[in-house]
Amino acid sequence: MWNKIKEFVRTFAYVVLGVEISTTTFITIFYPGILLSVALLWQILACSFVCTLGNILWWTTRRLGKTEIIIRIVIHYVYINFVVFGSALLFNWIDYDNPVMIISMFVMVLVVFIAVFFSIWYYSKRISEMMNQGLKAYQKGKE
Repeated sequence: MWNKIKEFVRTFAYVVLGVEISTTTFITIFYPGILLSVALLWQILACSFVCTLGNILWWTTRRLGKTEIIIRIVIHYVYINFVVFGSALLFNWIDYDNPVMIISMFVMVLVVFIAVFFSIWYYSKRISEMMNQGLKAYQKGKE
């Protein structure tokens, strides 16, 4: 369970970083020169936390098949879009009459999703390789 909590916190940090970069880009393009409230920072943290809750889809002890992995990725991406666009509606982040804004937000969500997904995947792969090397070294030492 402790590993799941560490993974959740790591993912949350990646998501916050991605959202922060996306928000800065979005505001620079669509709202240059605007003065912002500190409330935006809390909104970003809240949205990022709820997005990170989507990781629960991956909490399983069994090995997943390719089809199930693809289905979970799609569900996770749809969930994140629901959270982000719901937050945008709740916090008045975008003008829903502006299709460029909506498309830009979809693209930013996709970029952050892919970046976080592959960052976590790469980190997990690296940890697995280190554990396998340690196990091989341990087994050689017992022989």
